[in-house]
Parts: sequence; structure tokens; C-alpha cells
Amino acid sequence: MRLTAPFKRFGEWSFLIYRNIGWNGKVGEGMNYFWEKESQTLLMAIDQAMDTETLRKIHRKLPEVAGSLEKNGYSPTEITSRMGTWHDAIFRKVLKLAEEKFLRQGVSNLPRYCWLVLGSNGRREATFWTDQDNALIYERGELDADAAEEIIATLAKAMVEGLAEAGYPLCQGNVMATNPRWRGTLEEWRNRLKEWVSDPQLDHARYTMIASDARAVAGDAALFQQWRTDFHALLGQYPGVLIKEAQRASYRRIPLGPFSRLYTEVHGPYAGKVDIKEGGYLQLVESVRLWALRFRLAESSTSERLKGISQELSWSIEKEEQVWGALDTFLWWRLSIHAGWEDGLVKEADNHLDPERLTKRERSELKGAMKVATSLGKEVHKCGDDWDASVG
Repeated sequence: MRLTAPFKRFGEWSFLIYRNIGWNGKVGEGMNYFWEKESQTLLMAIDQAMDTETLRKIHRKLPEVAGSLEKNGYSPTEITSRMGTWHDAIFRKVLKLAEEKFLRQGVSNLPRYCWLVLGSNGRREATFWTDQDNALIYERGELDADAAEEIIATLAKAMVEGLAEAGYPLCQGNVMATNPRWRGTLEEWRNRLKEWVSDPQLDHARYTMIASDARAVAGDAALFQQWRTDFHALLGQYPGVLIKEAQRASYRRIPLGPFSRLYTEVHGPYAGKVDIKEGGYLQLVESVRLWALRFRLAESSTSERLKGISQELSWSIEKEEQVWGALDTFLWWRLSIHAGWEDGLVKEADNHLDPERLTKRERSELKGAMKVATSLGKEVHKCGDDWDASVG
């Protein structure tokens, strides 16, 4: 039984439109008109929502709207980027509802803060149903440390609970602003980031990579701008974390063996299937991320990072097409799988495909994307040893 998703296969069309318009994400006027119309309708509904249950109902409509975008000529990368706008609007509305609740309770001295999203939302690559990955920066102002922390911790709790009610499950890895590791003042963050990058043991390196996808969605953006400046300065001062991650890049297991044979899961509920997230998509994202951090690029999305590193590395048009095509392939399958979910709170995350149910062409495209991810990992590994040299 094949996937029941509101998407047709992009295939050659994806490459054709990119050859015609370049890698700038711009589409025709008719397509932009459709986007603006759909977007404004959704954004207005989000803004007018009075509670998280209403937001959850709007959240459930995203697969249908994304399917309409696909029918109007949008690629997977474009669809996830535009869905990021709607996810962001829901996040901001949940935060507004939490602030209004605070005011009703008599709390009027909220410290300056900035709410960050991480993971796929930070990269603008989230599908319809995604768990929470978030963080928070704040400034105490005239409040003492304990008072400011108490208010911010309460706000974080209200926000995380509200997001869960709106259809965004809690992060199983606890990468959320309710965890003290993922919130703090600029000074606290600076010390924390320095600890991570100066001692790139496995956990510290993982935290650093998670933080590198951060994107501000609400609050005082100036706090995030300073946070990001501090982050990149520390990476320049302690490049060892990037070198370590580059060395690990080529060792990420991609389930593609000799003669392009796909290796499937042997045991468990996904026996006979391939995990496209852990088996290609994340490896491609990680390689692009490491290059972007190496060149101190400010962008958090893989697509925007690709534009920057392709220029820095003087990639050929053919290579650009290969990498963008691989990213689109992985995102398309994630969208296609997740489109069948009824509700992100009741269905466990799944990124598995049964290769026996794919057409010959689909298998070929998936294998091609995996080969690109493997090649990028090897390139990063090969170049990583020289990353102790300064850039720019």
C-alpha cells in the first residue's frame, strides 16, 4: 500500500525549474500570488485565534495547504520554507497568549527576552508535525537574578505547554527552554557556549551543533543578534569543535552499500524499511552546516547556507544541482510520509520508507540523494583538518 499524501513526485520538474530560475528560491508571479493569498488567510486565522485548541485546528490544516502549494508548482524546499512562516506565526501567537495570561495574573515586569527555535524549525525545514526544539535568551534589567529567572522559567513552562496543546509534542531529548541548559542571560549563554566549544567532547559538540541552527521568532531580536555574534566569535577562537565534527562527518551511517544496495532495518517495527532522516537527510544537513559555520555564515536554513557555501567553494552548476536535488528528495519524502499523520500528538514520528514499494525511478533518486550526502560527508572530513586556519 503506497503512501497516501497530497503530493505527486517532483522528479525532473524540480531540476527543470531550478535550471530556469537559478538557486534563488524565486518563482513565477502566479505562484507568488497563490502563496500570498493562502498565507494571508492562514496568518489572519492564527492572529484571531483565542486559544491553543483553535491553533491546533489550524495546525491540522497545514498538510492540505502544503498539498495546494505543490499543485501550484512549489518545490519541497520552497514548501517547507513557507510552512516555516506559518509555524512561526503559531509560535508567536502561543507566546502572546502566555503573556496575556501573565498580565491577567498581575505580572507586568517581564524581562526583555528572545524566543529561539532550533532543529528543523530553526532551519525552516519542518514538515507539518514536528516536536519542539527551542531556547530562550533574556536580560534581567532591574530585576535580581532569582526574580528574573523565576519569571522566565514560568514563561518558558507556559510556552512549552501551550505549544504542546497546539500540536507540537515535547522534545524527547529535552531541548526546550524549560530545561535550564537552553535558557539564560547573554552572559550565561556566553559562558555556556564557551564551555561547549572549548571542550568539544561528544555532548558538547552535539549541543554546539544544535545551537548553531538557532533562529529568533519572537521577542527582542537584538538579544539574538548579540548571541549569534558571540557564538561565531567563540567558534573562531575555538575551531576544535568544528574539526572534531568534521572528522565524524564521514562516519555517519548511510544505508547504501556496494552496487547501490539499500540496507534496511533488520529488527523491530521498521524491519525492511529505510530511515531517510538518519540515513541521508541529517548527514547532508550536517555537512552543509559545518561548511556554513566554517565560513561564519549567519543563515540557519540549509537552503540559504547552500547558496553561501556554493559561492565560497566555487561549486559548479552541476554540483549545485546535485546537492539541491538531494535536499529536495529527502524533504519530499519527509513531507510525503508526514502528510498521512492524523495528529502530531498521537502518532509517533516516522521517517521510514519501504524500498520495495518504491518505483524504479524513486529508488534511483533516493539512492542518488544518499550518494550526494555520503560524498559531502567525505569532503568535509577531508578538509576539516585544515579548519584551524582563520577565515576572512
